[in-house]
Amino acid sequence: MPSSAPTAAQIVFVARVQSHLPKGFPLVVNSYGRTPRAQASAMLAKYAKAGGGATGAQELYDTYADDAAIRDLLSRPHTEEAWGARIAERYPRLSRHLWAGAVDFKTADLTRAQEHQLEAAVVAAGGRPSLESTPAHLHVDLPVDLVGRGPGSDTWVFEHPAAHATRQASGDGGGGLLLAAAAVAIGGWARSRQRRRR
Repeated sequence: MPSSAPTAAQIVFVARVQSHLPKGFPLVVNSYGRTPRAQASAMLAKYAKAGGGATGAQELYDTYADDAAIRDLLSRPHTEEAWGARIAERYPRLSRHLWAGAVDFKTADLTRAQEHQLEAAVVAAGGRPSLESTPAHLHVDLPVDLVGRGPGSDTWVFEHPAAHATRQASGDGGGGLLLAAAAVAIGGWARSRQRRRR
């Protein structure tokens, strides 16, 4: 689906990830920011690739955290125009791609070992990874030090450990470092949590 040009924050984050990967690693970004219509296109493609119907619907429920939004979209004509307009009107936080708070890395051509390398590099760079198979890619929420917390509040956003340490030293506490540490410590964390905000 069409992707907006990368923001400065997204470029910096991708460079951070690259710095934690071996030279020559095939790092490819599938998606940066998306317009509401591009987001609708991505969701409809995911729905169709999963087989449509109840199976496709479940794929969307498993991917996005807002069940009410998914029910609403599924009740409308399955077109980019209809879904895009509804997303713009009611669901600006349905996906972090809508406010350039995420990037997707291609994984279709990676070995299992390379997938693990990429996930580790993403966490080291302060991101929150989630491996998806429909289509194959690694969705990553960007860290707070680059994009803030987006529209409204989002307690699941990661904070880069360096930024967290700076805040702690200044007396401003927070739980970002604990979340980052948990992501590193728990094997298969990105796969075990299916309900994500995309």
